Amino acid sequence: MRRVALIYNPQSGQHSAQRDKAIHRALALLRDAGIDAEALETDAPGSAKTLAKLAMRNGYDTILACAATAPRTKSSSASSEPTWLSA
Repeated sequence: MRRVALIYNPQSGQHSAQRDKAIHRALALLRDAGIDAEALETDAPGSAKTLAKLAMRNGYDTILACAATAPRTKSSSASSEPTWLSA
């Protein structure tokens, strides 16, 4: 894991201030570990999948999708199509 795209919905959940802190903490932890990490905000239904595909095309090797109700993670390999895993 060298480059991580953390995808999240800025409108989800009821605690936006806590979510913002959690996103910033996650990015700081990844960056402190020497990982190039960026947060990407969704802006419409289905945009997380589009962002994941774009991130993969831009060289991100790991995609983390954060959701308020059903966390999903995806660690990419050589696949060109993301596979979504529900936790």
